[in-house]
Amino acid sequence: MIKDIEYYNKIMECFKAHRVHFNTEFEKDPKLSGKSLLLKDKSCFHIFTLRGDRKSDNKKIRKILNSHKLRFATDEELLEVAGVISGCLPPFGRPLIDIDHYIDEELLQNEFISFNAAIADKKVRLKMEDYLKMANPSICEFKKL
Repeated sequence: MIKDIEYYNKIMECFKAHRVHFNTEFEKDPKLSGKSLLLKDKSCFHIFTLRGDRKSDNKKIRKILNSHKLRFATDEELLEVAGVISGCLPPFGRPLIDIDHYIDEELLQNEFISFNAAIADKKVRLKMEDYLKMANPSICEFKKL
């Protein structure tokens, strides 16, 4: 099991490897924040990231996954699978953790993205283009309208 500090260190190593500039001090704006959800379909977990002030549409997500079953991970599963507590899941799947990652297309309209970097008091903000190069998520639409 990965632990929050290990996950945080992996994110920092990824930033360094990609020579990504990031900020740790910025004004919080839910429209620029990426909120990540750990969801489980019939067979495995998936990370879905959307704007911080939006809600996910589970019907759209089930369609994306081609699954009839879908549920949020429990706090215990979140800790076991991703090594983080609720509210601290970063918007990264592979290669940092072995989970498929999807991002809502609306976030791509922003110049920056901010998120918790696996630890509650470790928030980062970076350019969206840099984030997309590192994270390489599947882009789709799943916000609730």
